[in-house]
Amino acid sequence: MKLSSVRSLKAELFSVPTAVTADLAESTPFAVFSSRRATARRTMDGIALGVARVKKQQYRLAVRLQRTGPLISAMTDEISRLAKGEVDVQQIGTLVKFQGPTSAAFYRRRRRPLRIGSSIGDVPLPGFIAAGTLGCFVVRRTAPLFIGMLTNNHVIANENANAIGSPVAQPGTLDGGEFPDDQVGELGKVIKLRKSATNFVDAAVGDVFDDVEFDTRTIGNLGSLEGQVSVLDLPDKATVHKVGRTTGQTKGRITAFDVDNVRVEYDMGVLRFDNQIEIEGTGKKAFSDSGDSGSLIVDDQLRAVGLLFAGGDEGGSNGKGLTYANPIDSVLDALKVDLEI
Repeated sequence: MKLSSVRSLKAELFSVPTAVTADLAESTPFAVFSSRRATARRTMDGIALGVARVKKQQYRLAVRLQRTGPLISAMTDEISRLAKGEVDVQQIGTLVKFQGPTSAAFYRRRRRPLRIGSSIGDVPLPGFIAAGTLGCFVVRRTAPLFIGMLTNNHVIANENANAIGSPVAQPGTLDGGEFPDDQVGELGKVIKLRKSATNFVDAAVGDVFDDVEFDTRTIGNLGSLEGQVSVLDLPDKATVHKVGRTTGQTKGRITAFDVDNVRVEYDMGVLRFDNQIEIEGTGKKAFSDSGDSGSLIVDDQLRAVGLLFAGGDEGGSNGKGLTYANPIDSVLDALKVDLEI
């Protein structure tokens, strides 16, 4: 299918799910459909839809199943029929925010100057420890002299709970970071996560203290950050990379984009995300794991593609699970910042 056709079908399926499931309800036992209309509204809750590239200018509807059961199976068959078989279906199971607890020793260390991919976190209440990843460095469009550390809301803002000015530590407390000795900045900007509305990014910025040194460009041993790029501008089967606090430096491939209705488990509840990027690891390894939240994802030319925030252990061609990321342009525009390179 053409890209416009996939996007149009995806929008139609989300806007009128009752029409799609009406015929199914007629032939489905009452035990499954206790209320035809109510069930139709709930159907898409277990299904995320996106775009999977087949080759240049050719795409399929990416169908991602987060639940199982007769209704989900029937709905999947109906979606495939409407897409005339041009679908890429995967069972992805439960997705969670990728914060703590495991870690790779090298990236959990105290790093001065601050480096992309290092352990980072807020300073939570006593008895609670956590850590995520410092994605990259940014500057505010209205105040370019302030250097910020880009990561996720759930890494340094504790899912909306922390006030602006709250301390940010490197390494995160799970990795031995202590307050005030390891404080490197404070929460400067945050995009609030919403439980009753659709989310598009999980993002926050920690302003770096003036006396803390930082390296804005080096990405592991890959080289130097070289700007940003949209998924649509990447070649077919392009590889991507990330350096994260838990799994270190990994390689993967983008398997879908424009993914809507991605449901992710947070402490505050299950949140919906639209317009997300999906990535699988190459070889025998997963692309990411818990604690890699906030990692910057780059292409082979080291241009920023997305900001990692969640994942699961099901799906992917290697069976190691899938990773989800916010498009980098959506993140930067939401926060009104630019990459500092």
